[in-house]
Amino acid sequence: MQSKADLAYDFIKGKIISGELAPLSPICEADLQKEIGASRTPVREAILRLRDSGFIYIFPNNATLVSEISLDLINEIYDTRFANEPFVNVEASKRVPSQYLEDLKEKFLRAYDSVSPQTHSDYLIDLDDKLHEGLLDYYPNRFIQKIMHTIFDHNRRLRRFSTQINIKEHLDIIDALLSKDEKAIRQTTVLHISESKKLTLDAYQKGYLKNIYRS
Repeated sequence: MQSKADLAYDFIKGKIISGELAPLSPICEADLQKEIGASRTPVREAILRLRDSGFIYIFPNNATLVSEISLDLINEIYDTRFANEPFVNVEASKRVPSQYLEDLKEKFLRAYDSVSPQTHSDYLIDLDDKLHEGLLDYYPNRFIQKIMHTIFDHNRRLRRFSTQINIKEHLDIIDALLSKDEKAIRQTTVLHISESKKLTLDAYQKGYLKNIYRS
C-alpha cells in the first residue's frame, strides 16, 4: 500500500506531466492538501521529492513553482538516455519474456490501420511507455531504474508539445530484442533516441512549448 506521501507525490507529478500545473506556475500547498485530502506533512514531503526530481523549484522566500522546460533540461534528459538506455535494453533482453515483446509488436502493428485518429496519439504513447518502462523493469539495477524512471517521467512531460511516435523505430527495437542481437539492440535504441531528440528540439525551437501552458 502506498503511503500518503507517495500518493501525494504521484498526484502532483501527474498534474505537472499533464500540463495542468504549467511550467513556472505557483504551487499552493493548501490547495493541494484539500484536493488530495491529506495533511501538510505528506504534501510537503512530496513537494521536496519533486524538487529533488527536478519537477519543482523552491526558492529561499518560500516561493514554490513548477520547473520550466528549458533547452538545458531537454539536453540533460537525452544525454541520460544515450548514456543508459542502450545498455539497459541489452541487459533487459536477457530477461524480458518473448511473449511480452510479441504482444507489444502486435499492438504497434495494429496502430497502422485499426486505431481511430482521435485515439491514435494516446494509443501510441501508451505503447511507448509499455516498451520503455517494461524493459526497465527487467533491468536488475535499482539505482539505474530509479534514475531512468525519473527521466521517463520528464520525457512524458516533453511529449506535451512533441508527440510524434515513430512506429517503425519501435518495431525495429522489438525485433532486435526478440533476436537478442546486442549490436542491433544498441543501434536501434540509439537511432530511436536520436530521432526523438531531433523532434523534441525542433518542437522547442519552433515555439511549440507555449502549447503546454493553460490559457
